[in-house]
Amino acid sequence: MISARRENLLNEVRDLCVCNGCSEENILVLPLDVCDSMALEPAFQKVLQTFGSIDVLLLNAGRSQRARWEHTDIQVDKDMFELNVFSVINLTRIFLKNMLEKKNIHIAVMSSVAGKLGAPFSGSYSGSKHAIQGYFESLRNEKVGSGVNITMLCPGPVVSGALQVAATEKPDTPYGESMSAADKRMTAERCATLSLVAIANSLAESWICFKPVLPFMYALQYMPAISKWASQKFKGPMAKIRDSRKAMVTEKKE
Repeated sequence: MISARRENLLNEVRDLCVCNGCSEENILVLPLDVCDSMALEPAFQKVLQTFGSIDVLLLNAGRSQRARWEHTDIQVDKDMFELNVFSVINLTRIFLKNMLEKKNIHIAVMSSVAGKLGAPFSGSYSGSKHAIQGYFESLRNEKVGSGVNITMLCPGPVVSGALQVAATEKPDTPYGESMSAADKRMTAERCATLSLVAIANSLAESWICFKPVLPFMYALQYMPAISKWASQKFKGPMAKIRDSRKAMVTEKKE
């Protein structure tokens, strides 16, 4: 049953790529548990065997969260970092060891505006995205002049199924909420387009969001003290901006 469902999903992804102009011989849909560190190298070698080389690595694995900071089980933090951080850096290290001699490679990392500020009710998630920012900024500075280009993609609220599987305060307990059509969120298609524009233009960092998130990002970057004061004074509106509605996590009962 699981194998059949997975095969159907792989076919759907392949068909979607074909519908968007890709030829079938240029498509490889490879199932992979990114948290299985032993599976990363064989999967990477499979890609090399199929295409011969990799020019751009886009790292998009991750999971969101809705939880109260002080009630979050430490296992939730560990699981979040395993997926959002360690799987990403493990795969990147395999990529660099194999492709560094090319002298012209590009790594694009799906971070978040939560990697630049602390999103309320998303402590583990925000911490993991801050960690990702730190890891790859360190890599950027280490590889200056080596031909390794890095783009940090920082989207704000985007329409997706992320809330259904978002982590909560307890391990293995997904949030299970759906996004509403009334939520002020960017479409996934628009986010993907702007991400590709940022990669094509080799931007070091791209904030993919609209008002009121984008102005706040500029304020945080250039007026950090004032921005931190504002975020502490207006915690409710900050949560509303993040979810484009009343902070749902506060409505959850024990």
